[in-house]
Amino acid sequence: MLFWALMLSFFGRASKGKPVFVCEVESGSVAAAVVVLHSASAARVLSAERASLPLEQRTREQVLAGLPTLLGEASERVLKKYAEGDTFKAFGIPKTVHAIVGSPWVRSRTAHAEKIFEGVQAINNDVIQGLAKQALEQPSELNVSSLFETNVVRVYLNGYPTAKPLGKKAKSVGVTAFQSDIEPQMKQGIEGALGKHLPGRLIDFRSHMRALQTVLHEHSALRQYFVITVGSESTDCIAIRKDEIAEHASVPEGTSTLTRRVAGEKGLPEESVSLMRMLLSDTCVTAACDELKAGLAKTEPELTKLFGETFSVLATPRRVPNSCILHVAQDFAPWYEHFFSRLDFSPFTMTTQPLKVESITPEHISNSVTWDPGVKGDTGLGIASAFLNLNAQST
Repeated sequence: MLFWALMLSFFGRASKGKPVFVCEVESGSVAAAVVVLHSASAARVLSAERASLPLEQRTREQVLAGLPTLLGEASERVLKKYAEGDTFKAFGIPKTVHAIVGSPWVRSRTAHAEKIFEGVQAINNDVIQGLAKQALEQPSELNVSSLFETNVVRVYLNGYPTAKPLGKKAKSVGVTAFQSDIEPQMKQGIEGALGKHLPGRLIDFRSHMRALQTVLHEHSALRQYFVITVGSESTDCIAIRKDEIAEHASVPEGTSTLTRRVAGEKGLPEESVSLMRMLLSDTCVTAACDELKAGLAKTEPELTKLFGETFSVLATPRRVPNSCILHVAQDFAPWYEHFFSRLDFSPFTMTTQPLKVESITPEHISNSVTWDPGVKGDTGLGIASAFLNLNAQST
């Protein structure tokens, strides 16, 4: 830390914006970044990196140990590169540390409660907090001892969502609350990894689902949609209705498991990843590419059956919305867009028509996040940075 102290004393404090350190942890990869949050403009990513575990099969315990190690290594490289660049002169050491954690390490839910008054009544904080508590007392699979995130995400007055309800009068009030728990071992691993490089800072843990919901609410007019978040080793499928999580299921399949399926016993998964990227960019014309196409063709029916069974469960109480927002690594987006648009999934949608799938990319949120020259845009980090910036602007 002497290095940081000397650098700070030499260059001075930040002149504009607030520098923070942000990391994102999903099922098989991590990302780290130094980001400047602004009260009146877009977040600015100064230095960033994503790193993934090698593609061979691992036990849950091995992943729980491997991801924090990977995060520590990526964080060290990002901070070193940032400290050596010109932007450090303007912004200095990151002031706070934020960890956005996704499935399967985090589980989230929303719950709703409402109250009808005998007459019109002014709404105060006690009313809202009381209803939030009532909502979250409903039965849940979350582990009470591992809860880390509880928020009021929406307040309804007389049935209408209201951004600033305090002091307003209404005959009825409804509150939607959001809550998440986290895998304790992963939380400890993240704290240990980041504490080595940014000691003495409390880590602000947030769920990926909360971050994604907040950003989509800001950037999309949709209030009813189906979210599919494809990670390395798992996929989250979430039906959102009136901005609330209505149904949710996880599938133990992701980009890495897809690659292992396609590679089979004939080739290394890493080779299949390179070929798949070439195939998706129309630059793959070798015999190996033909084998890859055959592997994908064989894999599709298997995954169709697996996801079809999951969608069937999700659609049991009510069919899923047709508008589908896909969050996946950009190299894989074209294949997954095509896959989830299949007619096979039509029976589970509200219109019995195929899902209308659109991938969210850094370009979709470019008015909320900018990337310095030489920093590669990353959807996961972009969502995390936009979420933190929106929170900073609302406080």
